[in-house]
Amino acid sequence: MDAIETQTKDKFQQRLVCGSCHKPLEFDREDPVTDLLFRSSRCICLESDLEKANALASEASDAATANIQAPTVTLSDVQTILGEQFEVISVLGVGGMGSVYKVRDKTLDKILAVKILSEQLVQDQTSLRRFRQEALAAQALTHANLGAVYGHGIGTSGAPYIVMDCLDGKDLTTLLNQQGPFNAQRALLIFIQLAEAIDHAHAKGVVHRDLKPSNIIIENHDQAEIAKIIDFGIAKIKNADSRPTQQLTQTGEIFGSPLYMAPEQCIGNEQDARTDIYSLGCVMYEVLTGEPPFIADNAMKTVLKHIQDEPVPPSKKATGKIPEDLDKVILHCLEKQPGDRYQTASNLASDLQKILEERAVQVSRPSIRIAARAQRKGLVKRIGMTFAISLVLAGGMFYFFNDPYANKTAQEIEIEGYMQENGAGTKKDYAKALKLYRLASKKGDTDGLVSEALLYETGKGVEQDFKKAFELNQKAAELGNPLAMHNLALMYENGEGIPIDYKQAMFWYQKAAALNNHSSETNIGALYANGYGVPQNYTQAFEWTSRGAEGGIPKAEYLMGLHYHYGLGVTKDLKKAISWYTRAFQHGEVNALNGLGDLYGHSKPPDFDQAFQYYERAAELGDAAATVNLGLLYESGLGTKKDLKKAFELYTTAANMNDIAAYRQLARLYRDGIYVKKDANTSKIWTERLEQAQHESNAKSGEASYQGSSLRSQSKAREWFEKTRKESSEAKEDVGIH
Repeated sequence: MDAIETQTKDKFQQRLVCGSCHKPLEFDREDPVTDLLFRSSRCICLESDLEKANALASEASDAATANIQAPTVTLSDVQTILGEQFEVISVLGVGGMGSVYKVRDKTLDKILAVKILSEQLVQDQTSLRRFRQEALAAQALTHANLGAVYGHGIGTSGAPYIVMDCLDGKDLTTLLNQQGPFNAQRALLIFIQLAEAIDHAHAKGVVHRDLKPSNIIIENHDQAEIAKIIDFGIAKIKNADSRPTQQLTQTGEIFGSPLYMAPEQCIGNEQDARTDIYSLGCVMYEVLTGEPPFIADNAMKTVLKHIQDEPVPPSKKATGKIPEDLDKVILHCLEKQPGDRYQTASNLASDLQKILEERAVQVSRPSIRIAARAQRKGLVKRIGMTFAISLVLAGGMFYFFNDPYANKTAQEIEIEGYMQENGAGTKKDYAKALKLYRLASKKGDTDGLVSEALLYETGKGVEQDFKKAFELNQKAAELGNPLAMHNLALMYENGEGIPIDYKQAMFWYQKAAALNNHSSETNIGALYANGYGVPQNYTQAFEWTSRGAEGGIPKAEYLMGLHYHYGLGVTKDLKKAISWYTRAFQHGEVNALNGLGDLYGHSKPPDFDQAFQYYERAAELGDAAATVNLGLLYESGLGTKKDLKKAFELYTTAANMNDIAAYRQLARLYRDGIYVKKDANTSKIWTERLEQAQHESNAKSGEASYQGSSLRSQSKAREWFEKTRKESSEAKEDVGIH
């Protein structure tokens, strides 16, 4: 469990205490910069259990306390560890995870800080991964308002180290304790820097996930305050498998600081750039008022406030005057639903700049509150249920008497089933989850039917049975459950448990959309775009997709990029296409990078250098279509040096991801003897695979929907757009980019 940041009720001064043993976390030095560089967000009493069963269900063992102690190495020892490149000057501080030293880089003649992992943790794989995470996340970022990391390595003793800026300043926690709340003018100058910094991180695919005052240093340069965000130890980065770079967090785990955690973060659900925007909203609130928006007697109650309570406008708590628009901007950041907040930090920074310049800001907050449901297999799962949180933070302990469920509501039982299914706070137990879902259904909770249907659809704990899943969804949908309506429509669209019926799919999508299901709005756009069950109508497709995008569906944001890119149902606008693609990527939609590559590769004149960069990044993140496109550029020598071997390897990689276009390219290489020896039989094998895949796609054309929630291969989606590319047809023929 992460340490819990609390504040005294009188002065709201923060202190760190352990969420398990409730003892204060001590540090060897009180210097705010040193404290900031190493502050460990979890107590030593829990370190050995960090990676067990979502890290929140395990009890702290007494033996773990002795596992982590302050290093006893001398400066000469450190000099030996770091080698000749650095001259070790002094110790900046010591923390649970390691030590930080002030050094001089002899080559650069520059004063830097070097953070070395504690020797006691060198053999701990979790600590090593987390330490490496911090280095990789920060090193990928270059922004004036982000603490710079220049490199990392392994010392002579085997201990890893990180080379970073030696910052000269105080963290926001210290400044607030010493000076009190900031006035609006001073605060805005800092807020703009912070928003621009996290926007840069998000553009690089990095989500910080632990923004708080103690992770923000304020330096003074020529009488100007410069903000620096540091500590990317629990940052989320995408890797080639489209998963976080390291699996330090799993479904149901909670990492972060309770005073600043977004609702979706509080219960361990999927997090993206909008999670940081919520945390930044909490920071801005505290800077102006002297206290965070939500604070309670303990961490669990604080977390519940994030999920349930509406924040009091900061202007009603601040002693100084706060512009009305700044009130609105902060409250917009603190929306419960990610889709209701600012969708990019860039937009937030823009509005903050307008307020600083005393220009009007248009901020619209949702007029209707809808119970939150986070995504689960592209479907939505309710998160505003306090029982889930109490289970997680209490360690997932269930107390059984004569009838443990007699006094529990249907929703509480359904959520307990969800915890059992996902192993949040307990071991996964699909059989028990199924039993609880059925019990919740008997008590009148239609969510229980939906959750049971998902078990049958995925084959978790039961034999996969689409027909059974269809029947359960149908029952829940007829009882008015919008999620069941959406799922039922998906099954009609994909022919799962029922023959494909696009008219029925449209019928149920529309019913779900009328109940504010944004995924259904996106899927309706897909049906109009493809002409499935309705006459093909790009204008209608654009309008429905817009609704999904406004609701925060990343796939819809990507599709908005496609609409503007190719002028489908809307005037072609490449600037807007780039904006939507970028926004979609920041929210985790890797296909958007491929869209950007297509945009630059088919521009007039083509910019293959830029296209190559986007394709390469998308391919690294596991996008099959981008992998093929990257291979085509290598084969053609456009945007990079010609490399037939590399092209062949990329086509093979994409083929292993079942990309139809990759089959086509491999069949061509073997047919023509390009890089590989001419081989008619192998060419025939790839051609047959191509024809079989095309036949299956045609037989089940619902899978070719460009929308993507029912999409099985993104390359199929892109094939749908080929017929709209008349303007780039010549370039396509010359280069072969598909």
